[in-house]
Amino acid sequence: MTKDYDYLLKVLLVGDSDVGKHEILSCLEDASSDSPFCSGNAYKTTTILLEGKRVKLQIWDTSGQGRFCTIIRSYSRGAQGIILVYDITNKWSFDGIGRWLKEVEEVMSENL
Repeated sequence: MTKDYDYLLKVLLVGDSDVGKHEILSCLEDASSDSPFCSGNAYKTTTILLEGKRVKLQIWDTSGQGRFCTIIRSYSRGAQGIILVYDITNKWSFDGIGRWLKEVEEVMSENL
């Protein structure tokens, strides 16, 4: 069985609630598919062409509510990238980036 891609990249969207992470996923309509195993569109996949290689992107929405901070630990396994997201119209969400960065650094150091 051959793969329909050359590389698979798992990327997490991390940030407070209501900063636009779900909207980022919603923009991936063209040739994307929803997670078949998770309700609420926990991730979407899409394949892009980059320098002649097919790169399959798996973009995960980690939710942003405080009670979901621990979910980052399980989502981050196997992730190659993390995108910190904040709302430019909400200073509180920007101020929270430091907290999210600290959480990400802790999780990533545990996974090494």
